[in-house]
Amino acid sequence: MEMDLESYKYFVSQGLTPREVVVAYWVSQGLTNKEISEKLFVSEGTIKYHVTNVYKKLGAANRSQFVKNYWKSMGNNNGKGQILPEEG
Repeated sequence: MEMDLESYKYFVSQGLTPREVVVAYWVSQGLTNKEISEKLFVSEGTIKYHVTNVYKKLGAANRSQFVKNYWKSMGNNNGKGQILPEEG
């Protein structure tokens, strides 16, 4: 699944680095740190490092707050409008 332009613009406007943008997007789509690390071919510890930086930059205390704030900023106030990856 590719990142949509609105998500990209949102993350960049929040001052995220290119790698943090990618990690933040996958977190917003519900992937675990382990799943993200496997997609990006890096250690889970590296993903934890990026996730921590994303939380700090976006003022989120934890994953659920980050995801809720992300979906709210995307115009989905209940935080349940995730785009699911295509199967196939």
